[in-house]
Amino acid sequence: MQNKRKEPRVEVSGPARVTLPGEGNRQVRGEAVNVSGSGLRLMLEEPVVPGTPIMVDWEGAQAMGEVCYCRQEQGAFAVGLKLESALIGTGDLLRLTHGLEGKPVPQPIRVEISGAVSEI
Repeated sequence: MQNKRKEPRVEVSGPARVTLPGEGNRQVRGEAVNVSGSGLRLMLEEPVVPGTPIMVDWEGAQAMGEVCYCRQEQGAFAVGLKLESALIGTGDLLRLTHGLEGKPVPQPIRVEISGAVSEI
């Protein structure tokens, strides 16, 4: 089977918090599975209707986009998100804030996309 994706996907993992602004800011817990320059795949505890705009907070990154698909897989719901915007690197601000407040400082995560390495 040939991969028809235009961009490479990078396997990731980490807890993700999804907010549904159109549903009174309802939140759904899940995990990020992979990411590309234009998309994010999540495994969520609850289904989300395709076409729904959502916000995702994940490991020092924030993203907004629209749900492309949602299907049940392995006791969870696989959700594909077409990214409209993403703010990566908010982890630096989080680490600084935690350090100033005397809280445990989360460690950065290294991500490589198309040969470029970034810490988030």
